[in-house]
This record gives sequence, structure tokens and C-alpha cells, in this order.
Amino acid sequence: MSDTELFKLTAATLAKLDRGTLKNALNHAIDKVIADCIDRAADDRPRKVEFSLEVTPTTEYDPDTKTVCLTGAVGKYKVRAKIPDHESPALDFGITNDGKLVFNTNHPQDVHQRTLPGMDGSEIEEDSEVEEDAEE
Repeated sequence: MSDTELFKLTAATLAKLDRGTLKNALNHAIDKVIADCIDRAADDRPRKVEFSLEVTPTTEYDPDTKTVCLTGAVGKYKVRAKIPDHESPALDFGITNDGKLVFNTNHPQDVHQRTLPGMDGSEIEEDSEVEEDAEE
């Protein structure tokens, strides 16, 4: 007598399929969409966990009866977590005369925007004339 334990494939037995790998994949996909909901709660686009099962019959041709006999099936499953793409707002790039694509780290929406002195963390040079005028 064989010690092989066979299970009818049902929704209830899916957790046992492939030594629990399917169950783990589904749990991982669920965790991924929940983590994305927490990370990007303001993004109201839906997150999805998709599961599909593909079953293809295996057959054998019987030349005596000239019929095709079902011998079993092969299958595979797919689990996919679908989260919305991460999209940035429109960024402004410049192109130099020598063909380089450039961007402004302080002003990503305007490549030509200059940073005011002192706003980028650098020291502001003091102008002696301005100080003298302020003292008068």
C-alpha cells in the first residue's frame, strides 16, 4: 500500500498545493498590496491580488480503438500582486549643446531655476555696503 496522500483540489485544499508554496505566494502578495496601501494611502487607485490556475488535460492515443484517452492533467498556477505604478510629476530637463540630458536637483520642475544664496545651505556673503546703509 502506498503512503502517498492524494487530495481533491478545492478552494479548501489550495493551501496544501505545491507543499504550501501557493499559500505562501498568496500571503506574500496580500502583504505586498497592504504595505503599498500603508505606504501610499493618498493614492486611491486599487491594488489587486490575482490568482490563476491553468489545467491542461494529458491524453494518450489508443490505436486499437482509435480514440484519445484522458490520462491525467498538468497544471500551473500564477499569483500576482498588482500595485499602481509609481509616477512622478512632470520633471523639467535641459539638453546641453554637447547632447547631455541635465536636471536641477533643487528645482526638479524647472531646470533653469536658480537657487537663492543661502537657500542651498551655503554661506551668504555679506555685502559691506548694505551693512553701512543699514547702520545709518
